[in-house]
Amino acid sequence: FKKLNQDDKWYLSAGKCVDDGLFMLGLQCDSDHSSRSLIIDLYDSNYTTYNVFSQNELKDIINYKKKSLPTGPDLLK
Repeated sequence: FKKLNQDDKWYLSAGKCVDDGLFMLGLQCDSDHSSRSLIIDLYDSNYTTYNVFSQNELKDIINYKKKSLPTGPDLLK
């Protein structure tokens, strides 16, 4: 983690670094957790329980580069 370039980290619009939040949570976990691999589970309540991310920050993360699903052909509707 320490070798990760600051420019390559993910920052939210409010300036909070997602990578740093995941790293800090991973350090506090007694058992294996996805945050130790910098993997975010968007519906893990630990992020709000331990004040890693606020509800608004999680919304920013969920909506980051969000893609809409394509609609199917009219015949299938």
